[in-house]
Amino acid sequence: MIPNSTRRSAQATGSTLLVAMLTISTLSLATAGFILTITSRSRVAFHSASWQQASMAAESAASLAVVEIRRVLPEIVSLPTNGWTGWTSSTGVIPTSRLIPGGTVLSLVPAPLVNGGEGNTTQTALVKLDAPTGMLDSGGHQWLRVRAQGTTLVPGQRQISPDKLDNRLRRLGFVRDATLGVLVTKPQVTRTLEMIVRPVLPFQAAILTGEEMDVDDRRSLVDSFDSSNPLYSTSGEYDSGKRKAGGTVLTNSSDFTFAGDIHGDVGTNGGAVAPAARIRGKIDNGFYQPTPVIAQPTSSGFAGGGILSTLTAAAGTLATPACYKLNALTGTLRITGGSQPGAVEVWVTGDITGNIQVDANVQAKVYVGGNLRMNGNSLRNDSRRAKNLQLYALAPPAGQTRRIELSLSDDIHAAIYAPAHAVEFTGNGDFMGSIVAKSLEARGKARFHFDEALKHTAGPIIDYKVASWIEVVR
Repeated sequence: MIPNSTRRSAQATGSTLLVAMLTISTLSLATAGFILTITSRSRVAFHSASWQQASMAAESAASLAVVEIRRVLPEIVSLPTNGWTGWTSSTGVIPTSRLIPGGTVLSLVPAPLVNGGEGNTTQTALVKLDAPTGMLDSGGHQWLRVRAQGTTLVPGQRQISPDKLDNRLRRLGFVRDATLGVLVTKPQVTRTLEMIVRPVLPFQAAILTGEEMDVDDRRSLVDSFDSSNPLYSTSGEYDSGKRKAGGTVLTNSSDFTFAGDIHGDVGTNGGAVAPAARIRGKIDNGFYQPTPVIAQPTSSGFAGGGILSTLTAAAGTLATPACYKLNALTGTLRITGGSQPGAVEVWVTGDITGNIQVDANVQAKVYVGGNLRMNGNSLRNDSRRAKNLQLYALAPPAGQTRRIELSLSDDIHAAIYAPAHAVEFTGNGDFMGSIVAKSLEARGKARFHFDEALKHTAGPIIDYKVASWIEVVR
């Protein structure tokens, strides 16, 4: 017979062992659950990081394409001899002009980005560029399309996340990359961005300066009209009763003074412009817009070049403008046209202090190599359309300064692009068109009326900007 004390001891030992086993089992289950939770969260974190990095790779490739577009295609600079280096063409022929033919797709594969550490270690990209037929602005300028793919590896095993919504969102490729439609040897994810890039012409605002702007007369005014739209002009001319609030005034400087009324937006680079009754639009004190200088014309396209004070220049066709070259202009430049619309380009390498008269049926571009000093009745544009008298001031030699001085003794209809010239207005009068200058000073009651028709119809392409972008999901 087993003593009671021995029986109680055995029961106690068995109970202790059972409790210990139950405790170990509970701790094991808790540890396993914890490990599974941590593993799942780590997997989700790696998946999320790879998904984000694929977007970054696509964005980087798209940005690289925009940089290439801005390097090769703007008409304001000489066409580079190494345009589209590293790109391939769907037709096998790389474009040698500023035109990307319809149906041609240019492709670029940037070097892979390889890094060490945990998570994804490789990022690759592919970017394609084309010019879709019919994607034109109102001036007939071609818009471009950029499609960029970014691909990154997904670290870890071929296991999906337990979160179904995450799986639908990220569409990771464990067996097949859904975006590329190919089988994969390692888990990966691909994201695709589509970007539309638009050309930028010189005249997008009433006034744009690189440096200071000083208009100190409270009677001064800026507004806008549209010579191409009868709702906002009368017979194509400015009508105060049909004015628009598109008279945007911009400067890349913090030095901004405009004492009059502004029917439009204001932008400065670090200025202190505050909302006021005289400003009818929005205010942005973080504005900046590059103002590149026009490239010097090629002398091979220009006739003449003697020291002529007076010239009667007959227009050519719109497709083939007649080109003339002068060392200076102290007399009268008369630009004549015929029964059909015509075009003329005149390059004055020195100063202009005489008269310019443009017939109504002619579009004239005058390149100014020196200074320009004129009054309103010396700058006659018979069409009274700013796009038909475009003045482009060229960059001065290093260490020299250039000026444009205009007296508003009579109305002036012109588009002036002079990013390296200081522009000064005197007198009381009206300027219809647009001005880009190094700096601008106005003394007197100067009224600036921006012709919005210039936005898409006047001047060379000076830049390209992103108009829109969207992620493409297949």
